[in-house]
Parts: sequence; structure tokens; C-alpha cells
Amino acid sequence: MQNQNQTTRPNGHPAPTGQPPAPAFSEAPASLTLKISYRGYNDVLFTLRSNSGVDLLSKLDAVLDRLEKMGAEPAPARDATPAGAGQANGAPAEPPICRYHGPMKPSKKHGGWYCPKKMGDGSYCQEKVDG
Repeated sequence: MQNQNQTTRPNGHPAPTGQPPAPAFSEAPASLTLKISYRGYNDVLFTLRSNSGVDLLSKLDAVLDRLEKMGAEPAPARDATPAGAGQANGAPAEPPICRYHGPMKPSKKHGGWYCPKKMGDGSYCQEKVDG
């Protein structure tokens, strides 16, 4: 028989006494993924998740320090410019950066660049750069 005062984890197993159960997230409120090269492997993905952006940045600093001590390096950069975009048609060689989501995509309808990502409320990002 289970103790009435015992808390249960999301997986149904009892949580250790004196500790609150770990929160269960369907999607982390804050996350980021690093792409590194390590021991000859390029494109090793390392994802950090947290409850807040501030906490995530603290974790990022600690992880970057640790990875650098281990000899990891940023993964080699790849050409992010899609075929048909770039200097040939007067657009920048590198895609503009959305202030919320990172590199933008070239617009096939109106020229320029747009951010294809969604905001926290589910609406599409409105960041654009004219061509």
C-alpha cells in the first residue's frame, strides 16, 4: 500500500522523500542545440533544455566551458545560402538573422528574406528583410 504523503513522478514511480517531483514538460519552455565537432565527428548535436532563458544561458556557459576543456570545437560552417540565392541576384551572401530565431529563408514570392518559425503564441514570426 502506498503512503498517502508520498509524491509520485510522472512515470508513476515514487519520488524520493523530501524532494518535489520533477516537472514534466511536453516541450521545454527554453531550449537550444549546439553543433560541435568532437573526436573527429562533425555535426554532433548537443541539446540543452530549461525552465527559463536565464537558467538556460547559465547552463550554456557551463557546458561551453566543459566542452572546450574536452577539446570540442564548433562544427565547420556550411554554406547556408540556398541555390539561386546569394550574390548572383544581389541578395546578401549570408542570410539575414531573425532577432528571435536565427537565419532567415529567401522569399520566392516577393524577394528578400523571411523567418519561417512560429512565435510562442503559435503565430508565425513577422520578421522580414526586403530584397
